[in-house]
Amino acid sequence: MSITSSHRKPRYKIEHGAMGMDISIPSRKEIWGTLFLLAWLVGWFFGEAEAIRLYLDNTSGYINDSLFFLAPWTLGGISVILYILWIVVGEEYIHIKQDEIVLEKNFWQYLFPRHYPLSEIRNMRTERMDNISSQKNNFSFNINNRETKRCIIFDIGYKTDKFGNMMDRAEANALLQEIQTRFPEIVYHD
Repeated sequence: MSITSSHRKPRYKIEHGAMGMDISIPSRKEIWGTLFLLAWLVGWFFGEAEAIRLYLDNTSGYINDSLFFLAPWTLGGISVILYILWIVVGEEYIHIKQDEIVLEKNFWQYLFPRHYPLSEIRNMRTERMDNISSQKNNFSFNINNRETKRCIIFDIGYKTDKFGNMMDRAEANALLQEIQTRFPEIVYHD
C-alpha cells in the first residue's frame, strides 16, 4: 500500500533582487463563499432595480423613504462586487527593500499602497486570524476554519499592520523564514 502525500506549492511567489525581495500572494479562492455571494447578488440586483423603479416612479412624495433604502442597498452591492473581484483576481504585493516595505493590494490596479520605513518595523511574526478578528471587534465569524489560518503581522511604532491573510500555518511560517534570511533584523525572535 502506498501513501500519497498532498504536498502542494505555496500560494506565494518570491523574487529576489539586488535591492530586496518582491512577494506576491494571490487571494485565497473561496468557492462556496463566492457562489453564495453570486446568488445573493442576483437577489440584490432585483431589489436594486425595484428600488430605482420606485424612486423614478415616485408620485406619492416619499422620495426620502426610497433614498433611505437605495443608498445603503447600493453600497452593500458594490462592496460585495468588489469582494468577489478580490476573491477571483486579487493579489497582494509586498516589496521589501533595503530602506522600506510597501504593501499593495491589487485586482486591476494598485489600491492604497502603504509605505513603511524598514528601520521602524519590529517583531514581524505570524498570528492566527481568529486573534486578529477578535482584536478588532468582539464578533468573530468563524468561517473557513480561521483558527488554523494565519497572517504575518508586524509592529510599526504604536501600530500593527499585516499581510498574507488566510495563509496556512506552514505557508506563513515558510514565508516568514524566507523574509528572515534576507532581513533578520525585522523578524521577531523569542
